[in-house]
Amino acid sequence: MGFELSALHVWLIVAAILGVIEIMTVLFLALPFALGALATALFAWLTNAGVTSQIWFFIITSTIALIIIQIWFRKYLLGKTPRTLSNTEAMIGKPAAVTEEIKGMLVKGQVKIDGMVWSAISEEEEPITPGTTVYILRVDGVKVIVGRQKPEPAPPE
Repeated sequence: MGFELSALHVWLIVAAILGVIEIMTVLFLALPFALGALATALFAWLTNAGVTSQIWFFIITSTIALIIIQIWFRKYLLGKTPRTLSNTEAMIGKPAAVTEEIKGMLVKGQVKIDGMVWSAISEEEEPITPGTTVYILRVDGVKVIVGRQKPEPAPPE
């Protein structure tokens, strides 16, 4: 009365090994094959099919599982990556304190943004005196372009 290893047991062992590999790697590489092995174990138990049929069933179900998982991965995991702003994009709309008078578009002054001093020009013709709060409209190289009105937020992409 020895223990007989059936096709069901073989496919369950293969599925378990692939499941452990998937858990250890977390790359979604072994998962479709573990699912294919589980499906093949069920197929072998229900149909009593031959080895060749079982192998073909394993290849087909693993391929289908691979395609479904890849579609899901792209749609739900890769598509959810939030867009991050660059440092200069993140500055747009921030308030800044004028520390050195800004005399319009041609003569630079200075502003302090988050503790850092920047060269600044204004989109307005009239001078902006020290102590005035302005808003960052754009960043142009090492200087900022400021205005007294807070800019409207850009529409999401």
